[in-house]
Amino acid sequence: MMIKKDPPLDQTGGPKDKKKEPRKPPSPDRAWNTALSAAQGDAQSWINELAKQADARSSFNELLDTPIDFSNFI
Repeated sequence: MMIKKDPPLDQTGGPKDKKKEPRKPPSPDRAWNTALSAAQGDAQSWINELAKQADARSSFNELLDTPIDFSNFI
């Protein structure tokens, strides 16, 4: 049996096996986000009202002053 001094290494640092095929990525799980809809409650309506206002600066400030509970999206 012949031992190589410097066997080729892959990116993980282990010995490279030329016969192995690369692993395929896992198939996407499309059912993970079916429980929640994109727009919950009346959030979209108040954003639309702010967008329709004539004074852009006041509507922007009002939007920044609006508390948003992000725990619903976790």
